[in-house]
Amino acid sequence: MGRIQSNIGLITGIPIADTVDQLIGVAGRPRDLLASRTEGLQSEQMAINMLSSRVLGFQFEVDKLDSATLFNARSVRSSDTSSLTAKVSEDASPEVANYRFTPVRTASTEQWISGRYESEATQVGEGTFTFRSGGFIDKGLSLDELNGGQGIDRGEIRLTDKSGATAIIDLKYAITTDDVIEAINSNTTVTIRATGVGDAFRLTDETGQSGTLSVREVGGGTTAASLGLAGLNAEGTATSVTGGDLLSLHDDTRLSLLNDSTGVRIRAAVDDLDITLADGTNLLVNLEGAKTLGALMDRLNAADPEKFSVAIHSDGDRLELTDHTTGSGTFTVASVAGGTTAQDLGLTGSASGGVITGRRLVAGLRTSLVSDLKGGQAGGELGVISITDRAGNSETVDLSGAETVDEILARINASDVGVAARINGARNGIVLEDTTGNTTGTLTVRSEDATGTAEWLGIAVGASVASVDSGTLDRRTVSEATRLASLNQGRGVELGDFKVTDSDGVTGAVDLNTLGSEAETVGDVIDRINALGIGVLARINDSGDGILLIDTAGGTNTLKVEQVGSASTAADLNILGTAVEVDLEGTSTQAIDGTETRTVSITAEETLADLVDAINALDAGVTASTVHDGQGVRMSLTADTGGAAGQLLIDQGGASLGLREFSKARDALLLYGDSQAGTSDILIRSSTNRFDQVIDGMELEIQSASESAVTLSVDSSDESLIDAVEGLVSSYNSLREEIDTQTDFDEDALTTGLLFGTNEALRVDTQLSRLLTDRYFGLGDIQSLEQLGLSLDDHGMLQFDKEKLKQAFADDPAAVQTFFTKEETGFVDKLDAAMDSLAGAQASLLTNRNKTLQATIDANQQRIERFNESLDRQRDRLLLQFYQLEQVIATLQQNQTALSSLRPIAPLGGSTN
Repeated sequence: MGRIQSNIGLITGIPIADTVDQLIGVAGRPRDLLASRTEGLQSEQMAINMLSSRVLGFQFEVDKLDSATLFNARSVRSSDTSSLTAKVSEDASPEVANYRFTPVRTASTEQWISGRYESEATQVGEGTFTFRSGGFIDKGLSLDELNGGQGIDRGEIRLTDKSGATAIIDLKYAITTDDVIEAINSNTTVTIRATGVGDAFRLTDETGQSGTLSVREVGGGTTAASLGLAGLNAEGTATSVTGGDLLSLHDDTRLSLLNDSTGVRIRAAVDDLDITLADGTNLLVNLEGAKTLGALMDRLNAADPEKFSVAIHSDGDRLELTDHTTGSGTFTVASVAGGTTAQDLGLTGSASGGVITGRRLVAGLRTSLVSDLKGGQAGGELGVISITDRAGNSETVDLSGAETVDEILARINASDVGVAARINGARNGIVLEDTTGNTTGTLTVRSEDATGTAEWLGIAVGASVASVDSGTLDRRTVSEATRLASLNQGRGVELGDFKVTDSDGVTGAVDLNTLGSEAETVGDVIDRINALGIGVLARINDSGDGILLIDTAGGTNTLKVEQVGSASTAADLNILGTAVEVDLEGTSTQAIDGTETRTVSITAEETLADLVDAINALDAGVTASTVHDGQGVRMSLTADTGGAAGQLLIDQGGASLGLREFSKARDALLLYGDSQAGTSDILIRSSTNRFDQVIDGMELEIQSASESAVTLSVDSSDESLIDAVEGLVSSYNSLREEIDTQTDFDEDALTTGLLFGTNEALRVDTQLSRLLTDRYFGLGDIQSLEQLGLSLDDHGMLQFDKEKLKQAFADDPAAVQTFFTKEETGFVDKLDAAMDSLAGAQASLLTNRNKTLQATIDANQQRIERFNESLDRQRDRLLLQFYQLEQVIATLQQNQTALSSLRPIAPLGGSTN
């Protein structure tokens, strides 16, 4: 029903709305009283919730004291922070002890410098040069792999050359066979040259004297013996001595170190080897999980012990498989479809007398396997070559069966022609150099076999030249077993997705980061590309340093690879982009080559500045810049990755840049122990100056090299405990202040806090006070917070004597931990139980009170709503009545007006006069 909108009655002049409001106000007093009571209840509820929040906050701080890490916290001090610093890893607890380390050297980054040019605008001359990560033909081996994995005894050796000069060679910090050779060859006292020959060291006297070349120990050490050199002498006309065989496979040889560190691929959840025996027995062997040669052999020997066995060959360089059965079948070993395990283990050869003798799996101290040349691709079976020196002397050299580059060089150098073979200057190939002194004759090297050995080795020549350089022999650095984390100089590959589209326009998505099936190796990537079912074949490239994608669709579009999402996966694999036309086995084909080798071609017009820009544009792990030396300008090349992982193989080729290395790529070295005391030969290396895994829970960093040992002292630390207790004190005092505020009584203003006199506030107050002052029996020597410096003052506030807790913890940290953390009876569990009863989510004091208040508030709100509805109806009724009153009065007034307008009517008849 509509309401009268006018506030003043038009007839009566009565203020209708105001009058009705006053009447409703009187009628609404019970509602207002109820609303006021409800507001009070809501305020009390807010106070209860605030108190509950403070209680739970206090419980949270107390619960921090239940962590064992808190009581096992450690601090570490360095006796020389200028040399070596250390810190405790987050949430770690290393053992309390003193550790001594000698920071031998800091990590260094490889740098090269060019010859001098007049200015950056100077033309540098036409030519090309290449650079890549790894691929050295004469890369040294870790000394830890020598002597059956026992390594060497680091120390000093004494060398005496044939002139009688003597030198002490310090090998305390040698890491690789390269380090041993460099230490000997860089000395300036004796004229002895060290080389690695196969599995041994060779020392050659270059004095031209007739004395004795000798090797002796120093100070009762065993370093020379562990290097296979102890007691060696070269007397009379002998100018060199060769040490004992130091390298052999052993049970702990890591599979990742085989094949010049390209490893052995073992796939997940599938069989790896298919072995057929003479009696027809077929053995399928799964090698998943095998990381060492011993584990691999155990798995093979368990396949059928009575019929088949495997062992390390007597020469220590290969595996030997034996078929113990008889029959007309052929004993063979093959990789299961799609795998490369048999090839990687060198077991694909033919059996002889029931025995398969594998190829060599480790090259030597400082050489490479022939099987890893030319990218490790099949082919290149070595045979016979003929060499004619410039004086006309000729001889054939049989290279068949040679398994290492050292063997190739040794056979050529053993010939009677005037030609010397050695590793080339770029260390990526070999050089044959005429030594006859003839300057007009023809140097000739040609193949005398059907396999083209001279051509395969890149040494075929027939010209009036003094030498022939093979150029790069592309020593393999990547195989299907290579872990993605090791690519890009150890920076790895960011896992993600990318798309491959063939020349027919068919696209497939490659997913490398699905949780639980993340790609781990280069082989995983190749398999997933090949599984797309599109016209693209993936394999290791011909240079053995990346993935090659070959278009097999033969369409009119361009093969391309595109990244999906924000990851850099395709770029990290060097396959992002579009294909180019290449010649593969005589056929022009689209391909994307993920090689890590970068070639810079320099035209005759290009300047030094142009060259710097071209190198930097490649974004290939090396940064070029110009250096002004006061007389001109040079180009500097700096590896982007520090340590040994950042070593660059630079082949200057036809470019005449005069590049020379002036800073070697070296790992930081940390000696465990004191070098002066000679108590340890444990050397740890890192590509950075940080060492995070040497001592569990500690992070070490070399600041500068030092010959003195640094002591790292690990002590129990009370800092975390003090911080936790201070948090507890602060939280409790905030709770205490909240209780005081909510239960306050102001005598002057006669006002009270919202929880004044309530049972809940009183119980919280008394229960917490009791918990903080009680004695806790059965916990040992510490039975109260007061013993730990925690006490209540006259105002109920918690006070903390920090020094008292520090002393108690120093005296008996276990007792402090027991007091706080013992199950059920310890302080934390006792307080947790009390806090749960006061403010827990289920049936606690404050929770129940909050629910009771909420129920009352809800009921009151409903009553208020009903009051409002009743008052609204009453208002409508009163307004209607006033409206009706106005109408009645208006009618009465109209009637009165009508009556007042009436006139009397004269009577009929004559006059009365």
